[in-house]
Amino acid sequence: MNGDWRNELQKLEEKIKNSGENKITNLGYAFQTQDYYMQTEKVEEDVKRIVDFTLDDKTKEMIKNRQKELQKLVKGETSKLDIGCFQACVSYPGLLVGMSNPVMSSLKQGSDEEGQDSAFKTGFSFDYVTGLPYIPGSSIKGMLRASIEKYKTDVCQWLEDNIGIWADERLFKEIIYEMFGDENNEVNDDKMQNNTNVLERDVFLDAIIIDGSNDKILKSDYITPHSSMFKNPIPIRILAIKPEVKLEFHFLLREKIIAKMNREQRFKLYKGLILDLGIGAKTNTGYGSLKEV
Repeated sequence: MNGDWRNELQKLEEKIKNSGENKITNLGYAFQTQDYYMQTEKVEEDVKRIVDFTLDDKTKEMIKNRQKELQKLVKGETSKLDIGCFQACVSYPGLLVGMSNPVMSSLKQGSDEEGQDSAFKTGFSFDYVTGLPYIPGSSIKGMLRASIEKYKTDVCQWLEDNIGIWADERLFKEIIYEMFGDENNEVNDDKMQNNTNVLERDVFLDAIIIDGSNDKILKSDYITPHSSMFKNPIPIRILAIKPEVKLEFHFLLREKIIAKMNREQRFKLYKGLILDLGIGAKTNTGYGSLKEV
């Protein structure tokens, strides 16, 4: 009797496995929750299931609906917003985002030391609803602000060539504040404080995945941080968005002049910085490079 019960259970488990019902439906849940890491016996199997994830028809339909919803944001008759949008493909070696987010591989039950070495050691950013990787709008805004401040000379030259304004130290600070606000809320200049209300600035929306590379979007990779020049580096396994995966960036652009630029000029600046400098983590080693499509 007991033997028959075990045989039936084994057949049922095999049937579920072969039918594809064990397939990951939400990557974010699979990667970041303890439940997922209890489904298989080996960490290497978990890694393979995540990397082998493909965009199915249901997920593609969800992506299309999301794109339509974004367009509806500016369709109202009284709207003074326009949406700036461009698409870009990830270049080799890939794109990293959200590496500081928690990763739950350490909760894998019964995994040995070798298994833990095979696990992903860094986090990733996943959309809560679709479960797909995404670039948060706050990250895009932060990257743009940091890039403008870091490459001040080049940005000032661009402003002079394309907008026809020469930005001295004060005007440059004013431009930064009008577009992004003061990160410490410590601006003492009344004129700068009154220039652009937070509700009158451009809005930086999340960048979303709209297509994969043969329907796949993720890959396993390694980084080798050198803690000491006298020790061999220990490779760390990371998750990355694959090359040739297509992303879509969206900005809600105000009708008014902000930072001496109209909305078309501001969009051109945002887009140019992202395509020229890349986005995400470890751009200094080539990750995060994009090409417009």
